[in-house]
Amino acid sequence: MRRLAASSTFALVTAASALAHADASGWMHTAGGVYGWQMVESGDFELSPTLAIDAGLGSDPDQMFIGGFLFRVQPVIGHGTDLELMARFCNGTFQTDWVGFALDAGLYQRFWGAQSTGFVGEAVLGLPFGFELTALGSYGTHEAKGFAVTLGIDVIRLTVDRRYLTDWWQNPQSTDAMQTALASDAALGRGL
Repeated sequence: MRRLAASSTFALVTAASALAHADASGWMHTAGGVYGWQMVESGDFELSPTLAIDAGLGSDPDQMFIGGFLFRVQPVIGHGTDLELMARFCNGTFQTDWVGFALDAGLYQRFWGAQSTGFVGEAVLGLPFGFELTALGSYGTHEAKGFAVTLGIDVIRLTVDRRYLTDWWQNPQSTDAMQTALASDAALGRGL
């Protein structure tokens, strides 16, 4: 009887998994910009060049809204590096279409100056061809305050998940769900 139950369960799970299909969103982003910051020990407000290097994973890019997580290494040139872990909420067009938005919020750890731990949040405007314009704010221990504005590019949004101009420039590694959506768009005459 146990073997029959185990075999039946295995058959159901195998059959259900053949029907189930989901893709994941991904982010691989690099940017440069300016970082304004102030720490209590100096009291001075400073502007420094900064970089942002992100990697993240989220839910199905074919959905109206996408949730996920993002890890960032943010060097502040001439001072040190911040590490950030953020939750991301974005609309589906951020990942696949011409324009979209994302909101990220989480924690950072600063390893330079008066080392600081705190909150970081940002708004991201997703532009065509994977470009992103980001406005970031942070507040942490030792009254560390900061803001940044960066412009960068996300290579996964540019290549894998891009749904526009595919007649002109094919996605080299588009996902199965993206291929299905592109075929559906083409059948409805919505391809660009």
